[in-house]
Amino acid sequence: MTKIDKEKFIKDIKKDLGIKERNCEKDYKPETFEEFEGLDKIFEKFFKNNDSNERKKDFNNPNNIQIDYNVKKRNTEIEHKKIFKYKRNNNGVTEKRKIELTIPAHITNGQMILVRDEGNRTSNLLGHLIIKINVKH
Repeated sequence: MTKIDKEKFIKDIKKDLGIKERNCEKDYKPETFEEFEGLDKIFEKFFKNNDSNERKKDFNNPNNIQIDYNVKKRNTEIEHKKIFKYKRNNNGVTEKRKIELTIPAHITNGQMILVRDEGNRTSNLLGHLIIKINVKH
């Protein structure tokens, strides 16, 4: 049986298939990535947390209504529904409101649930309903 030179055999196959050997140091050209110019701006916009100031505004709105929800520790292990009843001021008129919310599983003490546009209303400002979680042991 004839012994085959493995390296030569692989080289011949690559030559037959038109596969070129590449030298990373020699073949790398920085201009290869010119078509990706500006990609850094896209990543910055996507990953940068620009809306944190907007979130702060949501929680500091004077028309917000905050409800403290006392929940037993064992009830935080599973997702559950809770009906909240509250009153809100709608441009000087008091309204009774009722809303059903799903409280997520594993919610922790001090977390808040923000329900947009369910708070007090004045002519130029709309508030939110904030449910503050208090876990009782």
